[in-house]
Amino acid sequence: MAKLIIGSLTIAQITEDSLLHDVDKALKGREAFTDNEVGMNERIYNADVFDAIINDHEETKKMKDLAPKHFEKFGMSDKAIAQLEELNDQTVEFNYVMIINCK
Repeated sequence: MAKLIIGSLTIAQITEDSLLHDVDKALKGREAFTDNEVGMNERIYNADVFDAIINDHEETKKMKDLAPKHFEKFGMSDKAIAQLEELNDQTVEFNYVMIINCK
């Protein structure tokens, strides 16, 4: 007989309109799940998504230093990085992050 394991998942909810454009843009394509129910369009991410974007940005900065012409259009503003760091700190205790479309 299989042993039943029950755990709880925690989801932080963030409104889409509270995100800076660069942050929302950086989230695109990193979804763990998308709710495509009519009118909902909510996106769910693993909670470490903000940390992953910050790390990718740091790697891009290193590449930009090595080959500035090839990477000049990549990167994020300091304001966007600050929001990512804040969101990362706020969601460290959660399993997932849901971006809610409030429009």
